[in-house]
Amino acid sequence: MAGQILGKVLVAYFVNWAIYERHFEVFNIDLSMVTHLNYAFAQVDYNGVVSLTDPWADEQRRYLDRGDSWNDPPGKLYGSLGQLYKLKVTNRHLKTGISIGGWTLSGPFSAVCADPAKRRNFIQTSLTILMDYGFDYIDIDWEYPVSGGLDSNTRSTNDINNFISLLKEFNQAFDRVQSTLGFRPFITLAAPAAKQNYQHWNFVEMSKYVEFFNIMTYDFAGSWSPYAWHMSNLYRSTNGFSVNETITDLMSSMNLSPDKICMGIPLYGRGYSNCNGLGSSFNGLPTQGLYEAGIYDYKVIPPDNFVVYFDDSAKAPYSYSSSQRVLITHDNPLSVGYKLQYLHDKSLRGVMFWETSGDRPQSSVESLIRISYDQIKSSIDSTLNHVVYPTSKFTNILHE
Repeated sequence: MAGQILGKVLVAYFVNWAIYERHFEVFNIDLSMVTHLNYAFAQVDYNGVVSLTDPWADEQRRYLDRGDSWNDPPGKLYGSLGQLYKLKVTNRHLKTGISIGGWTLSGPFSAVCADPAKRRNFIQTSLTILMDYGFDYIDIDWEYPVSGGLDSNTRSTNDINNFISLLKEFNQAFDRVQSTLGFRPFITLAAPAAKQNYQHWNFVEMSKYVEFFNIMTYDFAGSWSPYAWHMSNLYRSTNGFSVNETITDLMSSMNLSPDKICMGIPLYGRGYSNCNGLGSSFNGLPTQGLYEAGIYDYKVIPPDNFVVYFDDSAKAPYSYSSSQRVLITHDNPLSVGYKLQYLHDKSLRGVMFWETSGDRPQSSVESLIRISYDQIKSSIDSTLNHVVYPTSKFTNILHE
């Protein structure tokens, strides 16, 4: 409930595709510094059925050097989810959630939420995943209701009311399974930072059913922009967006309580080619050595021969190579320090990181997750997770 004294949360996304090109595993995260881990992504189809997106990565791959064996009897959970469950058992403060949707998988949400039968399918299959794989909560990442998202997505002016129906019915289902599970699951939501997208949201009503909202306060600029602008600046710059403006507006115009707000922090930067500096026009995106055009993991910023600058008015850094004419906007320890002070001043619930494979190792003093943890650990959420799942189909998940 809004107004009660709550511990600060540090939410981080783990993406199941990180195990491939990035060679990044869930056990590479120092989970002692994370209160909530969102496992991304599950998908929902147009009948409302939720399923895993990569069964081999999620539940089948065997880690022979981490306790898995080819000689095990049938029925065990393997893959990243098997490793994650083991980590929950040894990190009892760590709550885990299955994240459903994301930018490329949000197409069915509008049609599913508009249909009571499909909402029931969504809730039932989501809860089955939660109870089988040992999650504590469900994270919904619909990008976006009413407006925004991929052009191919269906959308409706009734999306928010239908979304609220889904959230309400989820909470009714949580009440029903609480006695079986021995705990009550909860919902978190990813929410947009641009007003043209969140202006449709009824945050007051949604807050009745949502533990907190992870506000995606990044991607303020990118390949779609006319100029090379900051992409996650704390205060107003020439891009017309800022973390402060979003969060202030959410609290003042949308009446969202600060204890429901997690501020998003990117573990990546956005680059621009053929660019003369911050605020200038550009032509194309850098590609060399990158997994995705224009996207640099924070752990490789700044590249060799780039100079780091700091825009003191925006409280945001950027890196620039005058010889290559490439500019990268990003966060760093200095900017995150300002964001953590802002979190404290505004009494926000916590921070959210997208996504863990982009950070420096948490043993490094430059890890943005570590810096954030060090700033909030004195008041961090320490409620216990849940490790007993009586109805799980897997034999290596505790049943009693």
